[in-house]
Amino acid sequence: MARIAKKTDLGESGVAIAFGEEGAAGKLTADLSEVSDDIRLKLALHGLKQKLGDSYAGEKDPAAAFKAASEVWERLKAGEWSSARSGSGGRVGQLAQALARATGVSLEEAIAKVESLSKEERAELRKHPRVQKALLEIKMEALGDTDADLPI
Repeated sequence: MARIAKKTDLGESGVAIAFGEEGAAGKLTADLSEVSDDIRLKLALHGLKQKLGDSYAGEKDPAAAFKAASEVWERLKAGEWSSARSGSGGRVGQLAQALARATGVSLEEAIAKVESLSKEERAELRKHPRVQKALLEIKMEALGDTDADLPI
């Protein structure tokens, strides 16, 4: 999967995006101080919708989707951007954990990457052998002690 762009936070002021290898195709710096208060509010609301929506991406049960979004909202109100347990919640969080494990990047970086992917790109990432292995390891760990004696 070739990298189209690399995004870098500029603290609280905005983001920098380098397109292509080392920014060969161009570099964009988006500083929030350069847009109006109205646009900043729209950007914040867009990000909030995206963050909450990502928490239940792929979920088929409305009650589970509500629970995932509610948990993310409670964490945001408490000042937490992400949870080590699930990242953005649900399958997206597991995928972020697997990506972090498979690549060695931080969980925060993996969450940001997964959240930036389209649904189709996430599906492709899930097919990667290293990610599949990491997902299986995560699921096995969630089962607990699989080496315990069987009762037969």
